Amino acid sequence: VRRGKGRKQRNVMLMNETRKELAEWLKVRPRVPSDCFFIGQVGEAIQPRLVQRVVQRYAEAAEIEDLTPHVLRHTFARSLLDSGATPFEVAKLLGHSSLDSTARYTQPSEEDLINAVERSKRRDDQNGIIKAMKIYLDTCCLNRPFDDQRQPRIRLEAEAVTLILEKVRQREWNWVGSEVLIYEIEQTVNTERKERLLLLALEANQTIEISEKIMERAEALSSLGFGEYDALHLASAESVKVDVFLTTDDPLQTIANRNKKRLSSLIVNNPVKWLEEVLKK
Repeated sequence: VRRGKGRKQRNVMLMNETRKELAEWLKVRPRVPSDCFFIGQVGEAIQPRLVQRVVQRYAEAAEIEDLTPHVLRHTFARSLLDSGATPFEVAKLLGHSSLDSTARYTQPSEEDLINAVERSKRRDDQNGIIKAMKIYLDTCCLNRPFDDQRQPRIRLEAEAVTLILEKVRQREWNWVGSEVLIYEIEQTVNTERKERLLLLALEANQTIEISEKIMERAEALSSLGFGEYDALHLASAESVKVDVFLTTDDPLQTIANRNKKRLSSLIVNNPVKWLEEVLKK
């Protein structure tokens, strides 16, 4: 597609049936000096309003209410997710440069989240094991369910964190907390939020005490560019060899990716991306 929305150029994947139909159109397309694929009777590019009318005409014939090109796009995105595609794959196919845009089309329902948990549990049961993964959630992650849910990215991350905590409550995964997590929560200005976060933190299966060794490691991590709290979180997680350190802090992830070889094999990831990877295994 050339000169698409925002004058962007991108490749669009098509099914075999669609390619065949387009090939048939090329056989009868008038030979006019226009580089537009679809043209009208006078050889000019068709306008969006014409597409809307065509969709409306077929919708009326099929007795489908409130059908628009935008609804078709939304349905396409939802169908891709239901068939197993990840939000990142859907974002690429929709031409989005940010996952935030995709989230508006692909918000999972409560039923979707329940089914995702059940699918994961069934896979574990079929393998004859329950994987007791050790997960570290930093303060940013714990705050997500209490942040402004009107923002698509925040809502998506909040739902991922909620699902992870549900797995912890079902005793399928182990949540590792730390003294620095408690201390950072106690700095929360909003009293109600602070109380809710502290109650949530009590659900951790293990709370790491800040030792001299952890302090020394945190100092070394600070020299790599990590903030004081972030370094203490990472050092605490490293000390018990967690399987993954989850955060919604983009700068933290950027620094972690830049210093992978210096993090003692500690995996730092976003909860949405990590959960997708785990549930698809």
